[in-house]
Amino acid sequence: MKSASAQQEKRGGDWQPWVILALLLTALAVVVWLKHRPGPELAKRTAQTGLPLSPEQRSVDFVSADLTFDVQPNDRRIDGVAILGFVVKARISKLQFDLDPELPISAIAADGRVLPRSAWENNGGLVTVTLSGPVGVRPDGRRTSERPLREPVPAPSEE
Repeated sequence: MKSASAQQEKRGGDWQPWVILALLLTALAVVVWLKHRPGPELAKRTAQTGLPLSPEQRSVDFVSADLTFDVQPNDRRIDGVAILGFVVKARISKLQFDLDPELPISAIAADGRVLPRSAWENNGGLVTVTLSGPVGVRPDGRRTSERPLREPVPAPSEE
């Protein structure tokens, strides 16, 4: 026959497995919630397809993209460099392309020169880059183009 203190000790330890189980279930619920929580919504422009092109977009033909990605899983971050090639069909002073605002731009270079931060904006998914001068067909009929960089563009310093 067990003594009264031994029975109380046994009953007192009965709660520990339940607490451990409750903590494990809570942890599982948090993991499931984090995995299924919604990410940021796409900008309205990004979510739409088949939008009419702006005059600036119609003035160029997109011909190439050289994409490089640096995946940093520990920081939950992806950095990328995109070198885009365009053939300019008509004189333009601005270049426009679509890019969701959730994908931040750290620097833009045109014709081998890093442009100041004030030279571009992302208005709801339409990036507008003000070029340093007109680009396109010269008065003599010859074409000019922006020369893409072949190396990553350093972010401009915050002075």
